[in-house]
Amino acid sequence: MKKFLPLALIACFFSLAAFPFDLQKLCRETEESRGLNFKSAVDVKIVSKEEMGKIIAGELEREFPEKEFAAREKALKAFGLISPGTDLRKAMGRLLGGQVAGIYDPKEKKLYVLSEAKAPGDDPLFDLSQAFDVREIFIIHEMAHALADQHFDLVKSLGLDEKGNDDRMAAAMALAEGDATLTMFDAMARRFGLENGDLAAMPDLMDGRSLVGEFLGEDVPKYLAETLLFSYLRGMSFVREAAGGRREALDRIYKNPPASTEQVLHPGKYLKKDDQPRQVTVDDEKLPGAAAIYEGTWGEFATGLILEEWGADETSSLKASEGWGGDRYVVFERKGGGLSFVWKTLWDTQKDADEFRAALSKNSSVSVSGRGAEVILRSIQVKNKNENAAKGDR
Repeated sequence: MKKFLPLALIACFFSLAAFPFDLQKLCRETEESRGLNFKSAVDVKIVSKEEMGKIIAGELEREFPEKEFAAREKALKAFGLISPGTDLRKAMGRLLGGQVAGIYDPKEKKLYVLSEAKAPGDDPLFDLSQAFDVREIFIIHEMAHALADQHFDLVKSLGLDEKGNDDRMAAAMALAEGDATLTMFDAMARRFGLENGDLAAMPDLMDGRSLVGEFLGEDVPKYLAETLLFSYLRGMSFVREAAGGRREALDRIYKNPPASTEQVLHPGKYLKKDDQPRQVTVDDEKLPGAAAIYEGTWGEFATGLILEEWGADETSSLKASEGWGGDRYVVFERKGGGLSFVWKTLWDTQKDADEFRAALSKNSSVSVSGRGAEVILRSIQVKNKNENAAKGDR
């Protein structure tokens, strides 16, 4: 199934104030920083907060019909990635509606910009915006998406209409967001009169987890927030390393996007093309008295988040998720309302599999089987109101 975020929307999650801006000037800056020229004018529409909310709500409904959305919510709860009491649609509404300021929709070929201003005290970047017009920088981020779309057709090249693999979709989105973020930082560097790329390392200096609370809000579930930040911060690091600073090399990546979050986290694996994700199936798994309601692929990045939710520390979770080779999970719902899952994983080596097994030691709610480089996890039983399934919204 699709990644939890509305994939037709590529958004900049910072507050913008209403301001008169020179669209042609921003187009030229975007072209200069990205090294491509617009083929046609960008359709920009200034919208109110209410209008932006309706755009987001409509896109959520289009991308995730109610039945599919409900199943996705249950899958996240089964793995403990959101707490049992979380309303996923409301949580995503808070995440998107509370922070989004600009959206480029590659299906409609439109760039929507929020018109309202926020009070200075509400904007964590207000002080920075007094030094230079940071609002225009974020418009450049969105215009970079429009520019890439004109050259590479984001829906087609990123497979935004495809379903079935969350991990591959997260990797593709990291390419798009990484490209736009790199362009944004390059434009910022130029405005400061610095040489190309002097600000490109800034995301490496940022603590992504501190950004979760500062920009996205403490009440947003940790899984949702960190997956969003992955696209921006890890995406930019991937683009810098995989393209090696060469714009033509970045252009070529759109013809062959990263196939997994593993390749985003380890660009060398993308470049070598020798560690492609392996296909995993769990079609033969059945649970008496239960029906399969959702299935997907977690990938290396989400696997690390799951391990951390299950009790492993951050360092151990990151290490144990490396060496990922492929996975597939199926979530089942019993007639009485309980949730269970089967999660089959493949690892590059038995050592990698053993490290993964060791990281599971603090979770008593799963049984572990499999041999060699294969590890199969089955939840003993996860009920909707079982607070042991999660640590709560993070």
